[in-house]
Amino acid sequence: MKPYRTPATTPPRELVFEPAALAATHSRLVAVPVLVAAVVVALVAGFLFDRLVGLLGFLGTLLLGFLLRRTPASLVLRVENAVLTVTRGDDPLLASSLEDLHDVALDTRAIRPVGQATGMVSHLRMVQTSVGPEIDRSRIRLVTRTTELSLCDEEIAHTEAVEWIARVRTFLRRAGWVPLDERP
Repeated sequence: MKPYRTPATTPPRELVFEPAALAATHSRLVAVPVLVAAVVVALVAGFLFDRLVGLLGFLGTLLLGFLLRRTPASLVLRVENAVLTVTRGDDPLLASSLEDLHDVALDTRAIRPVGQATGMVSHLRMVQTSVGPEIDRSRIRLVTRTTELSLCDEEIAHTEAVEWIARVRTFLRRAGWVPLDERP
C-alpha cells in the first residue's frame, strides 16, 4: 500500500504519552494506603511486643510498600509503515492506518468546584458553600473511521491537554498524517 503522503525526513517512531497530572494522582493514591498500613502494623506490633518492634514494623511496611508499588503503564503511540499502534504496557489499544485516522480531538468540559465557605461560625462551613470559577478539564481522543479512543481515562487540566494534543499532532504529522479536513 502506497502512503498518501511521504514524510520529508525520518520521523521519530514513537511517542510516550504520560501527563504529569496522572502520575501525581497515582502517587498520592498509592502513598495513602501504604502509610495507613504502616501505622496499623506499627500500632499492633508495638502493642503486642515492644515499641522497637513497632518502629521496625512501621519502617518495614513502608519499605515493602515502596518496593512493591506499581506505576501505571505509559501509553505509547508508535508509527511504522504508515500504521499507528497505541499500546499501554503490552496491551494493544488501537491499530489503524494513518489514512483511517481522521482527527486528534480535544474533549473538554467545564466544572465549577464547590468549596467550604469561610465564616466565623465553624459549624456552618459545610452548610454554607461557595462555588469557585469554571475550570476546564480535557481528554484527548483519537478519532478513526470506525472507533474513538481516549488517551487517558481521567480528565486532565486543559492547559496540559493542549500541550499534549500539540505533541501528538506534531508527532503524527511528521510521520505523514494529514487530518481529514485538510486532505485534498
